[in-house]
Amino acid sequence: MHTLPIAGASLTLTTAVGHRSLLAASDGVSARLDELHFTLGEGPAVDAVSRGHPVLTSDLAEPGTAGRWPAFSGAAIEAGAGALFALPLQIGAVCLGVLVGYRVEPGRLSADDLAQALRLADGAADALLNLAVPASDLTEPDGDGDGATHDNHRTYSFGAEVHQASGMLMVQLGVSIEVALARLRAYAFAQGRPVSEIAREVVAGTLLLERQ
Repeated sequence: MHTLPIAGASLTLTTAVGHRSLLAASDGVSARLDELHFTLGEGPAVDAVSRGHPVLTSDLAEPGTAGRWPAFSGAAIEAGAGALFALPLQIGAVCLGVLVGYRVEPGRLSADDLAQALRLADGAADALLNLAVPASDLTEPDGDGDGATHDNHRTYSFGAEVHQASGMLMVQLGVSIEVALARLRAYAFAQGRPVSEIAREVVAGTLLLERQ
């Protein structure tokens, strides 16, 4: 997306039960925005995936936007984003994930820019579909989750730890996997920390969440 008027972008896979795996992020801000979407459970990318159409936010500080995503908007601005554009990776009725681009300063995409972004999202969706990898494998990251540099871009993935922690909580708390994931996200939000950090502590056994 280097020809588009954006500062960075990320590509994320999603599943029906709310898990996600960040395949790639061009910079730390993009990675942080993905983490905020997942931790807070709101924002343009969340809406793009759930509704199956692009969500274009030209000004995150605009009052209507802040009211729509009260937790996400301020946190995204603090992370370094002024505008955010979320495009679902859609194949028919199935959404495989989301492509997210951000701008430091507020601003809209032109019609030509949007058309190009949509073509890129379609291409990404086709490429993922052609991988012919089972969905269970698509949610698992490569490597140790700390990120690896390729062509001056950093690849981030937090999926494995979150999946493992959710499974552990499901057993410990006697709840469904969806409820376990929600508990994990809620605790991270209350602590003001990334879900990946909380998941790491749960997996390591240094953090125990109590039954409610």
